[in-house]
Amino acid sequence: EIIYKNYNSIQFFPENFTQYLLSNEVGFAKSEILGFPQHQSRGFQRPIQVYTKSHVFSSERSENSNYSAYRATPVYTQPLSDSLCVSNNACKKDENVIISGSDEN
Repeated sequence: EIIYKNYNSIQFFPENFTQYLLSNEVGFAKSEILGFPQHQSRGFQRPIQVYTKSHVFSSERSENSNYSAYRATPVYTQPLSDSLCVSNNACKKDENVIISGSDEN
């Protein structure tokens, strides 16, 4: 009965979703929107979001860093358009995606 009451009292609001994922409780370091898929149905035109975790302390995080917290783990960069093309806007950007071979996550 106590578990049932606790379960029914949980409230998770969509507008707090990103804030919750970026909190210390979950630990994502940053959030990025890759783009909006082009689709006839409006329900499939939602933003595609990427949440990134960092193995580095928050004071040492840098969005433009190619540093790997695991020195034995190679880190590579490649153009975003080579890995994922969500929309024409995302494909035209000259951004890099960091790809790490770590299985530590």
